[in-house]
Amino acid sequence: VGLGDNSDVEKKVVEQKYDKASLAKIVSQIDVKKYFGAIEPEELLTLLY
Repeated sequence: VGLGDNSDVEKKVVEQKYDKASLAKIVSQIDVKKYFGAIEPEELLTLLY
């Protein structure tokens, strides 16, 4: 279970290009474990794209 406020991540994603490269860049800039718990960045990217 993540402890961070997911709205922080939402703010980074809103109005960005919806393509794998753009999402990968965003995912690489956030602390995935803080916001989403026991999920790896690659798994989050797969869920988003």
